[in-house]
Parts: sequence; structure tokens; C-alpha cells
Amino acid sequence: MCWNPKRRTISWPTKFRRSPCLKSQEDLTWDAHLKLAETIHEKIKEVFATASISMDQLEGIVVFAGPGSFTGLRIGASVANALAYSLDIPIVGETGETWIETGINDINSGKNHK
Repeated sequence: MCWNPKRRTISWPTKFRRSPCLKSQEDLTWDAHLKLAETIHEKIKEVFATASISMDQLEGIVVFAGPGSFTGLRIGASVANALAYSLDIPIVGETGETWIETGINDINSGKNHK
């Protein structure tokens, strides 16, 4: 999971065991394996606590849209969508090696995949 303080976005890939964050981002990784659904909410709280921010400061969510494990992608997308909906902020799903940068750029240009 990655917190980008400059862009006020959070991103998480549910495909990878380790999070491929940009160098300028706060990085929190964990081996979720088969416990992703049980642990993702706690890890989101941990990212906010580590970054010393509240969820109200979040301005967008970028989620990895695949390819990857159907279950992992589905859990990640569901949590991301619920969080974006509850905070009334944009969410984008991206793929490829530059998914984080592309997603941040999409949010900055007004895109929203809700």
C-alpha cells in the first residue's frame, strides 16, 4: 500500500506480495497471502497512522486492475470502491508497470471510474 503525500492519494496492488511504490511514497508491505480480506482494513488504517493523516485528507484512490488473482483483485477493488464511495472521492483502476503514475495523472485530470 502506498501513500503519496504530494498527491494525497493512496494506492494498493492486490496482485503483488510486495507493494511496488514510487520512491517518494510511504510504503507499507505485508504478506497477505490468503488473509487479504482479513488484513487489508487494518493495513489501510496503519498507512494513515504512519503518514499521520486522516481519511478525510484523502483526495483519490488508485487500485491495480490486473492481471492477477481474481479473488485478490476483487477484494482490493471492493474495498477501494467502498472507501471512495464513503469519502466521496475519485477512484481509478489501472494496469501496467506505470499504474500508479497513470492513476494519479488520471485523478488529477478529473477521471473517476466509480
